[in-house]
This record gives sequence, C-alpha cells and structure tokens, in this order.
Amino acid sequence: MKLSLLFVLVILSTLLIKTYAETEQVELFGELFGCGHACGGSCACDSECNSNNPCGVSKCVNGKCSTTTIPCPSMKCGGKGTCNPKDGKCYYDQSSDNCCSDNNACTIDDFDSCKGCSNKPRVCDDRNPCTFDSCSNSTGCTYTPIPGCCSENCDCDDKNDCTEDNCYGGKCSNRPITGCCSSDSQCNRGSACTIDRCVKGKCVISPKSCSTNGNKCVTSSCDNTYGCVTKPISCNDNNACTYDSCSNSTGCTNTPIPGCCSENCDCDDNNSCTSDSCQNGKCVFTPIKNCCSGDNQCSTGNKCSNDRCVRNKCVSTPIFGCCSGDNECSDGNKCTTDRCVNNKCTYTPSYCNPLACGASGRCNPFDGQCDYTPDKDFEKCCEDGNKCTTSKWDGRKGCTHVPKSCNDNNACTYDSCSNSTGCTNTPIPGCCTEDCNCDDKNPCTNDSCFNGKCQNKPNGLCCSGNGDCQDGDECTIDTCVAGRCQHAKMNCDDGLRCTNDKCVAGKCVYTCKDCDDY
Repeated sequence: MKLSLLFVLVILSTLLIKTYAETEQVELFGELFGCGHACGGSCACDSECNSNNPCGVSKCVNGKCSTTTIPCPSMKCGGKGTCNPKDGKCYYDQSSDNCCSDNNACTIDDFDSCKGCSNKPRVCDDRNPCTFDSCSNSTGCTYTPIPGCCSENCDCDDKNDCTEDNCYGGKCSNRPITGCCSSDSQCNRGSACTIDRCVKGKCVISPKSCSTNGNKCVTSSCDNTYGCVTKPISCNDNNACTYDSCSNSTGCTNTPIPGCCSENCDCDDNNSCTSDSCQNGKCVFTPIKNCCSGDNQCSTGNKCSNDRCVRNKCVSTPIFGCCSGDNECSDGNKCTTDRCVNNKCTYTPSYCNPLACGASGRCNPFDGQCDYTPDKDFEKCCEDGNKCTTSKWDGRKGCTHVPKSCNDNNACTYDSCSNSTGCTNTPIPGCCTEDCNCDDKNPCTNDSCFNGKCQNKPNGLCCSGNGDCQDGDECTIDTCVAGRCQHAKMNCDDGLRCTNDKCVAGKCVYTCKDCDDY
C-alpha cells in the first residue's frame, strides 16, 4: 500500500516539473512581449486555456493550450479508478466480492464506489433482555442466556405438563397444577371398559372397542368387571313359517317353509276376486261375492245395458234410447201412451171426447185429464130447473148440479129444501143453542142452555130486604137494591189533611199525621 502511494507521488512530481518548465518559458515570453503576443501561438497565459474539464489541468505551453488529465490514485479493491468529467470525482469498481474482507467476524465489510473498502463494527443486539450480547473476531455475535431471566411465559417452559409456567417481573414461576397427572396409573378408574391415559397432564378416558372378530352370529359388549364379552344373537323372526339358522360368515337366515302360512299376507294367490286368509297354518282362498275379473262375467241379459267389469265390480251403463219395458219409456206427459216396442219407446197421444153445451176438450200433460172450455151460454145450457141444486161448470166434467146446503148453522131450526121453492129453515119450539137464548129477565136465576133446552135455576144472589145482605164486615153498608145486595164501604173521610181516617169495628177512627211536611 505504501509503495503504491510513493509511486503515484513520483509520477505526479515529474509531470509538475515538466509543466512548470514549459510555463516558465511562456511567462518569460509574455513578460517580454505581453499576453496574446506569443509568436505564432494561440495563447500567451494559462488563464486563456480554460477547458472546463474538472478531470484535467489546462496550461499554455509554447503558445498552445495543453490539458493534462489528473490520474485517480490507486485504491484497494478498486484499481486506479476513473474520473467523472461531470463532477471531477474518481469512481472505482470492486475487483472481487471478498477483496474488502478484514477476516474479522465483528465487522461488516462493504465497498463504496467513491471511498472504496470500509469495515464498520457489527452491532450484536438481539433486543432480548434475557441474553448477554458479545462478539468474537473469529465467530461473530454471541447471545448468551442470562440464567433465571424471562421476558414472556414461553421462556419458562420446564417441560413439566403438571406445572403452570409464567413470567413475572423477569423471573419464572412454575406452579403445580391441581388435578394434573404425570402417569397413566393416576387416571385408572377401575373399569375394564375404558382405556385410561395421561396425555399432557390431563386424564383422557376412551371407551374400549370390543370386536366380534368377524363372527356375525354373536354380539360383542363390554362388562366393567370382565371386559369384552360376546353373546349369541337371536335369529328368531317370530315367523312360524320360516326355519331360523345362523352362519358365522353371513349371519341369520330365515328360510321359508313350503306351504306354511302365519298371516293372511302369506297367502296371496294374485286373484283379486278371492279373499286370501291363513287358517291353522294353511292358506284358504274364498271367492268374493259379486266380484268380477272380466266383462264376460257381468252380462245381465239386458239388451239395453252396456255391461262392464270395472275394478272387480260389474257396472251396467244404460244404452241411450234403448228400452226393455214400457216403464222405461215415461216421457212425463200424462197425455201420451208410453210403450216400448222392439227396444224403442213410442208415444201415442190421447184425445178428449166432446161434452154437452158445445164444450171442446184438451188433455192436460201434467195429470192426463181433459180440460174443457164451455161455449158462451153454458149457464143456460147447464140449468136443470131444480132450486135445490146449484148448476156449475166443471173444467173436467162439464155441467154439474151440486145439491144446495140449507144448513143455517142453527140447531134450533129444521132445515129442508123444495125443488120448486128452495131452502126452508123452520124454528123448533123450546130449543136453544146458547145461554143467551134462555134469558128469563129474572136477576135471581142463572140462565143456561143444556142439551138444546133452557134451564133457569135460582142463583142465591137475590134479596127482599137489607137484612138479606149482611156480609159480616162491620165497615160496609149492606143494602138490597132491586133484589140485588150492594156492599158499599163506610166513608170515614173527615176532610182534614192532618188525620189518618180508618174504619175500625164499624166506627170511624181518626189519628193525627206527622204534619212536618205540610
């Protein structure tokens, strides 16, 4: 390194001496003739030779400007370097990746294009308060744990699942956990049906799995005392018509016994017209009454019906317009004669014979009777000259002569009729129909009509003097007026507002009222 610097200084000194000698000649010429008067030259002074190149020195040599490039000093890992004409600085390229290494693990080796190699001290701080940070030139940074120091709970793991590991104030605390286990024996519950284990300080109880080892004729279960036990399975299907067996590989088999039945569904003969039942272990197929399986079983022999078997039931649908008897041909018209001829209905109209008095008839379709309409003089035509009959026109019968009723609704008359004079109502002597017919104008009798005859019986209410009218009430005035007793109350009113007026034992008694309100 020192030899390189000495070499650079020698070269620079030689260049400066040569430049100085040339400059002295120009300056001497300039002193004699002045700047700008060099013979045949383009410069007389150095100031006239500005090249604007920061990487060189311009001088006036022999009247001509000459620029000498200033060399960059050699640098470790960077060679001679190159001057940048823009800023006049030397820039170096690193010759190899590790040329700046000082073989010290406690420094950071770096190369700067302007400054060259640098070896800054390495900072060994892991930001952990629980380590002692140091550096060795051969191994670099070392972080040595400080015994008993912690910064978080995970620093205090003592690898014991039965302690609670915590960091308090930079120191570890490892408290025992209540109920924690450290071995499987601490978790044994004494049951042969569980697998009791201690996992990470906690008891884990798992049910024991019991296998049948592929035997399909047994079931496996666990007994708390004996552990896994097996029991044979029951292949009984509760069907008396099967043979029940078991195979270790396939399990239960229930083989049907031919010809045997236990319930009705075992006896299906696929015939919808039989009732299938199981009786005493055997199938019985009873035909169902009126059941059909084809149209040929439904023929009624009636030419006027379409006979079909529908859902095992015979259905007969009448053929429109066809008849098999007169009763099937009713058209609802009473004025026609309805007949069935060759399975077809015929309707023959009825006619009305003419009646006396010029009446013409028309048949009424609702009742089949003839309705007659008389001519204009039907009253004269129908008159029979008998005053004991009433001549009327009947729309169905024509002229009618109805006997007159001479009943006057009076039981005390004899009702009769004469063809020449008409009705007569002759009174019957001594006859009555109601009580009013028997009034004898005597107030001392009760008048009534009994069985058409009058009865006038004494009523016991008549009097001949006041003595006959005593009613036993001392406060009434008893008198006989026109043969009838009168019982008037005694008048005790004294006309005074402040007295209470009463009759007591046939005498008037007056008591004072409370007159505060008057």
